[in-house]
Amino acid sequence: MTAEASTLPWSFRLVEATRAPLLLVGLGVAVAYLCFFVLVHNLAGGMDGLRMEGRPFWLDRWGTTAFTYSLLIGYMIIVVSHLMRFASAHLRDLHPVLTLNPSEIAEFDAGLRRVGHWPLRLVGIAGVSTVLVMDVWWIASMGTESRPQPWAWWVTFTLTMDCVLAWLMFRMIAIGFVVARRFSWLGERHTVIDLFDFRGVRPFTRLGLRLALMLLIAFAITMTTIPWLFTITDLELLVTSGVVMLGIPATAGAVLFLLALRGVHRAIVAAKELELDRVRAEVAREREAMVGGNEERKSLAIQRLPDLLDYQAHVERVRDWSFGFPALLRFALYVLIPLGSWVAAAFVERALGLALE
Repeated sequence: MTAEASTLPWSFRLVEATRAPLLLVGLGVAVAYLCFFVLVHNLAGGMDGLRMEGRPFWLDRWGTTAFTYSLLIGYMIIVVSHLMRFASAHLRDLHPVLTLNPSEIAEFDAGLRRVGHWPLRLVGIAGVSTVLVMDVWWIASMGTESRPQPWAWWVTFTLTMDCVLAWLMFRMIAIGFVVARRFSWLGERHTVIDLFDFRGVRPFTRLGLRLALMLLIAFAITMTTIPWLFTITDLELLVTSGVVMLGIPATAGAVLFLLALRGVHRAIVAAKELELDRVRAEVAREREAMVGGNEERKSLAIQRLPDLLDYQAHVERVRDWSFGFPALLRFALYVLIPLGSWVAAAFVERALGLALE
């Protein structure tokens, strides 16, 4: 694969070239999108200045989606740079437990920024296709009384922006999975495991949590565009909707989190089994000495065997994953972010509706 064919997307290269703080870049992109939104809708006749259907567009249910889209586009543009910077930082933290030499670590770090173009394009196309199907179903099911005007322009603009967002989001998720898989390989093949001190491999846990958070924030921003909580009158449908809103992000985040830790998990299991095999062999030798050895050897075996059995039990109690309850609690809190954003958006929409009425 050539360097050109394996470089990360242009948005990442552009952000890296600016060397500006990522927050400022994201805010700049969000503001630029809002200006673009106002301009094109004024040209199309859907807005009059900053007003839509006689009121400020930020008070209109269709206008408020512009703020969500602006946040999503700004976030998508900078999130890959943020991920790569943190991946490099976690790699530096892992230096003491890696079997790679400095040049190999530098090569691995550079390799994180090389992802095949065609896989990313295929993922982007899959995302665009999925969103187009969902949008067509949504447009077909919308009543004529709730349509913004001019309707044809809104359909065209919405479909275009949804496709852009799907392209960026699905590619972002794909890059996240590539980074997680590569760190998984690093954890399994080139990490020294201390069964009684997992502090050296904590960067794998931090990276997994960072990847999950990256994905869950994107879900959280997206869910603010569907604040129809108060339109659900059926309790069963309400519960089902809540489960879906919680389950999809939680599942995707968990897969990404565990994928980053799968390699070090396998290394821990392998190191644990190797140590247990060694201890069991020693236990077997001491038991044989107690049966067939001379008196001095029997005495030594009697002294050593309880310590060996205690040590064997201690090794067996070592957990197979490098994270504990604090990491699980943090992940659980991350999972609640999308659900919280959906509920909060519904309350905001309800409050605005009551105020305007």
